[in-house]
Amino acid sequence: MKIAVHSIGKKSVLAVAGTHSVVLDQGVERGGENIGFRPTELWLIGAAACAQGTLKHRAVKLGYEVSEVRIQAEDRLDEAGRIAAVEFRVLFEGEALIDQRQELLAYVREHCKVVRTIHPSIAVTFVDVREELEELPAAVADEGAA
Repeated sequence: MKIAVHSIGKKSVLAVAGTHSVVLDQGVERGGENIGFRPTELWLIGAAACAQGTLKHRAVKLGYEVSEVRIQAEDRLDEAGRIAAVEFRVLFEGEALIDQRQELLAYVREHCKVVRTIHPSIAVTFVDVREELEELPAAVADEGAA
C-alpha cells in the first residue's frame, strides 16, 4: 500500500490512496476549518471497518447465517490526551449466531490487521450488544436545504 498527503489549507490535508481521496482537518476549536475527518476519527473508522469486515467474512466462511454486523467504536483518552482505550460495540444480526458470537469476537482480535496494529498500551474491548446500537447523527445536511 502506498499513500500520499499534502496540505490544502491551514490544518487541512488531502490524502490520496490509489484512485481514492479524503480530506482530513481539525475542528475550528483546534485551529482547523472542520472540512474533513480528524485523523483520529479516520483511524477509528478504519479499525471499526476492518473489524466489521473480518467478523462478517469469518461468519460467512463458517456457514453462519448472518445478515449484518454493525459496529460502533469509541475511544477514551487519558489525562495527557492520548488514546488509552478503544471499545467496539458489536451487534450481530442473524439467528444462527447466538452461540458463536464470542468465538467470532476472539477471532477478530487475532486476525483483523488494523486491530492487531493497535499499540498494546491501548486497552481494546469488544462488547457483544444484544439490542440496537444507538442511532448516530445523520450526516450534515446541505446548508441550503430547509
